[in-house]
Amino acid sequence: MITDDFITYFGKVKQIGDGRFTALCPAHDDKNPSLAITEVDDRILVKCWSGCTAHEIVESVGLKIGDLFLQPLNDDLKQAYRTQYSENQKTKDKTYLALCNGARKHGEKLTSKELEKERECYLRVNQ
Repeated sequence: MITDDFITYFGKVKQIGDGRFTALCPAHDDKNPSLAITEVDDRILVKCWSGCTAHEIVESVGLKIGDLFLQPLNDDLKQAYRTQYSENQKTKDKTYLALCNGARKHGEKLTSKELEKERECYLRVNQ
């Protein structure tokens, strides 16, 4: 997919440079554009400054992570990306679990949303 096609999926798109855009993030209730879209080499990079992941962003507009690449990925690159994403996610999950444990040690109670996220992290780490 090329960037010109990609940006049509987003609201309030504004070009801020060569191959650089801001837009509303579709993965959360965005009121002020918090999504950065940048074309670099053979891919489109997305960064939500509110913390949404690339997967959440593309899936919320009906796209796949592979749509961020200007050329289709071969099987070796797909596997390398899956492995890297899995390790990055596992690190984030372990960090969240540690934060939850720390909060409990200090007598804080987790909200139901935090407990659900903790459960999801635990399941991903231990699968």
